[in-house]
Amino acid sequence: MGTENLPFNVFIVVVDDDDVAEGVTAYIGGLDLTTGRYDDQNHYLFKTLETSHFNDFHSPVVNSTVGEGPRLPWHDIHSRVTGFAAKDILQNFRERWLYDVNEELADYKTKARDNTESKWKVQVYRSISEDSAVFDDGRSSYLLAKHGRSYEASLHKGYVNAIRNADRFIYIESQFFMGSSHEWVQRLRDCKDWIVEHCSCSCCHAAPKADNLIPIEIARQICDKISDNERFAVYILIPFHPDGDPHSVHIQEMLYWQTATMEMMYTQVAAALKQHGRSAHPRDYLNFLCLGRRENPGDGVEKSEKNKFGRSMIYIHSKVMIVDDEYALVGTSNINQRGMDGRRDTEIAVGCWEAQPDDTPINCGHVQAFRKALWSEHFGGYEDDFAIPESLACVKKVIELGEKHWNSYTQDRIEEDIPHLLTYPIDISRDGHVTYSATCSGGHFPGTKAHILGRKSGILPSRLTL
Repeated sequence: MGTENLPFNVFIVVVDDDDVAEGVTAYIGGLDLTTGRYDDQNHYLFKTLETSHFNDFHSPVVNSTVGEGPRLPWHDIHSRVTGFAAKDILQNFRERWLYDVNEELADYKTKARDNTESKWKVQVYRSISEDSAVFDDGRSSYLLAKHGRSYEASLHKGYVNAIRNADRFIYIESQFFMGSSHEWVQRLRDCKDWIVEHCSCSCCHAAPKADNLIPIEIARQICDKISDNERFAVYILIPFHPDGDPHSVHIQEMLYWQTATMEMMYTQVAAALKQHGRSAHPRDYLNFLCLGRRENPGDGVEKSEKNKFGRSMIYIHSKVMIVDDEYALVGTSNINQRGMDGRRDTEIAVGCWEAQPDDTPINCGHVQAFRKALWSEHFGGYEDDFAIPESLACVKKVIELGEKHWNSYTQDRIEEDIPHLLTYPIDISRDGHVTYSATCSGGHFPGTKAHILGRKSGILPSRLTL
């Protein structure tokens, strides 16, 4: 369980074994151990329904059967951690264990030996409160307090610090992307007007609160680079919509807040471009992307309305940020208030910096190889322009390919070999205003009547959807 019955969202495995070189090995990331999560880089919709996915079928979007498909493909990222950082992850488990079981772990004092020859500098970050853990007395300096409750929000701080120190580019993959609600000026005004007109429920009259700083810090970093006349680029990969029926009230409201976040960022970038007399477009600096798959159902699949177009989004469940090909943050938390607050969902992550012996950064090492591997999978290959992610040439190539793949994804004719990377189906004006893509009839996701930009429900308290 988690704080106030919100999820305990930590996906970790810790192995304490004398045969392991560093004493403790931990595995941490977005992959939770349940059905419907197994997948590979092919992300098949139908070809594996009678084999690897026969007993691991997951189709919450169209609610199809294993006989008809499509299954919902799944993209996720996990990491292996050794050394002292692995011991910190074990300490996290110990504090949770003490809270739930109220007894010390057997043989807890197993020593983790630091690998002094490693080029990696690793920091463990958390979102966790005393409602789900018994904090070690030696960690009190890391804790915050509010309303008499101690909590740790180092994960949010880790994201913000990495963004503020970004020099060239940021690449993010996240299941959700919502935050910095104090900057949603127009959306809050529209929301208040809607509530006054349609709703008398007291829970709806509270202003939506998603005050994590990640989206606004990204926008301000872009604005600072515009002011300094330096190139900078941000790529954010998200799913079409949260897992489930996109018509449902809670998913539509989450999309509504996501659109508010996007528009806030784009309007700030547009204002900076105007202020400094630049002719560039906001998308020259900031782009939202998604993944999709097309596949012919084949002769062995029951034909139905659910599978006749042979397409599905690939669900982004990964939680990763790469900065300047030098720093990678991998964990369990999405970019929303629940994950970053510290007093709500319980989360954990590792920030990894690869450095030379003199602590100067390595920008052509394993972090860059990690990004290149991801982009090669998503784009179906690696373009020369991708070598410098902050360059305008790279941004233009990403937009060009993403729009090309989106057009192939939405057409009736099935092209099986199109790469997975798509532009997110929104259009951005020069002043930063967000509308649904002109390619989407009625502003709906392909094959649905679900609104891409979302809708305010007037039913759910915003705390549940932020």
